[in-house]
Amino acid sequence: MSLPTNRLLFTGSFDADHHARALDALCARADAGARDILYIVASGAARRRAIADLLERRSAVFGLQIVTLRTLPDELLRRAHAPKLEPIDPVVADVLAERALRVATAGRFGATTPLRGLASKAASTIDLLERHGATPERLASLVADGSYGDGARVLADAWAVLNRRRWRYGTTDATRLLAAARLLRREPSVLDDIDVVVIEDVPLLTRVERFIVRSIVAAARGAIIASYGHVRHLPQAPSSRSLAKLRRLAQWEVCHSERSREAAEARNRDHPDRGFVIPSAARNRDRPDRGFVIPSAARNRDRPDRGTGLSIRRIAIPRLAARNDNRARDDLRSRSRLQSR
Repeated sequence: MSLPTNRLLFTGSFDADHHARALDALCARADAGARDILYIVASGAARRRAIADLLERRSAVFGLQIVTLRTLPDELLRRAHAPKLEPIDPVVADVLAERALRVATAGRFGATTPLRGLASKAASTIDLLERHGATPERLASLVADGSYGDGARVLADAWAVLNRRRWRYGTTDATRLLAAARLLRREPSVLDDIDVVVIEDVPLLTRVERFIVRSIVAAARGAIIASYGHVRHLPQAPSSRSLAKLRRLAQWEVCHSERSREAAEARNRDHPDRGFVIPSAARNRDRPDRGFVIPSAARNRDRPDRGTGLSIRRIAIPRLAARNDNRARDDLRSRSRLQSR
């Protein structure tokens, strides 16, 4: 079936009800007859949350496909009847990254020296560079003059070695996302049968991520429902930047949500002391000396030598004199014993 084309954007702070309102709009579309729904989330945890929330609202949703950003290329290639691009196994990717780093460092590390942490950091940096559209050749030409130090040179050499070896074991996430986006640009009819596309908190911080989301928004003929949380007072936060990028992709009908009381109560259900200020009397029931100033007389009842300067002058000085008298008495006794001998 064909539904009116519209673009809905539900946004608000992370404790607002924009997620619930987006699900309500999706359920309304399903009640209207939508039978092919593509739901895109950022991670596996978000996928499980979306499934749980939908099952709480409805016993079943037919034609719903929930995918993460990592599995989105497989779904698009399946709809286009194109061959699947096999991803690299994570264990194989770790081994290849460590071997490439050892080659790039020219034997500076021993065979038994663990490089898992350093190799993981290099692999994540390479993945970020690929998502921004960089290539090993461009990075090598940039660091060739040596002005960026040995670390940049090692990273460029490791990326070059890794790029030559890993193609036979599969494709990277950035390559698969780029291939799916280019497929949508060539064949936008891949999304013709989809009635509703839901995009929930998908990061748009790199060029590849923005490219594939822009391609989906441009190619989708059905309704698009976007749900994005953000930090209002931090415009440079990743969520706020992703929301700003999404606003530029289409003419959205924005539905802003304020803070939800139900969400705050659910967040504080396991922490009853959060969300409100505990009165000092209740907070200090077991600690009567906290929350207010104890008078000096009550505080120093058991320690008369503590407190005001008056007590120090009246008590500490006589005690010092008493110690001097005892010391003089001990000296006199010692002298009398020596004379008796």
